[in-house]
Amino acid sequence: MLLTREQWLAGSISGGCLEGDAIRSAWDRTKDGPALVTYDSTADEDIVWGFGLGCNGVVQVLFERLPENGGVLAFLSECFVLRQTAVVRTVISAGDRLGCREWKVVPQAPEGIQTESADGEQWLEETISPPRPIVVCGGGHDAIPLVSIAKAVGWHVTVVDARPTFAQAARFPGADRVVCAFPSKLAEQVSLDESTALVVMNHHYLNDLAVLKLALRSAVPYIGLLGPRRRTERLLADLRREGLEITANDEQRLHSPIGLDIGAEGPDEIALAIASEIQAVFAARPGSSLRGRQVPLHPTVDAVVNGATVEQVACQIS
Repeated sequence: MLLTREQWLAGSISGGCLEGDAIRSAWDRTKDGPALVTYDSTADEDIVWGFGLGCNGVVQVLFERLPENGGVLAFLSECFVLRQTAVVRTVISAGDRLGCREWKVVPQAPEGIQTESADGEQWLEETISPPRPIVVCGGGHDAIPLVSIAKAVGWHVTVVDARPTFAQAARFPGADRVVCAFPSKLAEQVSLDESTALVVMNHHYLNDLAVLKLALRSAVPYIGLLGPRRRTERLLADLRREGLEITANDEQRLHSPIGLDIGAEGPDEIALAIASEIQAVFAARPGSSLRGRQVPLHPTVDAVVNGATVEQVACQIS
């Protein structure tokens, strides 16, 4: 979470329970350097008198002032521009080196966080990747809500359409890129790598055929194709007649009909179903209801403070 002295706020450290105290006290807490603050909601009375976290646990927050040169945020900003993955290591054990950091760009690393101890210090190691790239082939009216939802999630969105009247930035004000190009030039315009999700919604059979052929030859792990199953089977049959070998893994990557089964009707709901399926695929989740889940939603990083389980959360204070 980033917070200014004027109480401008970006991001969060909780569901809204801790932000009020952070706004009021962060600047004073960090006058002598980084501070490690523990919020304890294990007592029953906390529901009435305390923060009311509702989680019956302990949260430990690292407060620190951001240096004038931007520090780690300046480094991460450059990584996002260059679309690089980074690893950031932060000292989270109390002492003179609390908040000390080291960071580097890595070719590829698993997402997530972990802790490690060395030389009597405890470090928090975070893998931070740039926004997920989403390529939407087709600039029709049904692509507009999909681009809007994808940007709201925080993805990097590129729209590609061969028609100049559709490939216009004004139609997709939230898109990171809008490209006018034929399917045969797609690979020259966008990166179809193992981190990319590709959505094919040209509403044009031959264009869909050309994009699908290119996609199946790429490393893209998610290929979403709009249209009924029978149309998809016809496209695949045509590609096989052209000599393209389609493996079982290729069929796993191809999602058609596209989207999760949430009863979607109309462009907005279909866009929601598509975005939800993309999220589920890259998170390796089934996209089912959470009601019956018996294991934690997220991998945790645990430490022990005064005998209680603690979730370590980093907080940047400017």
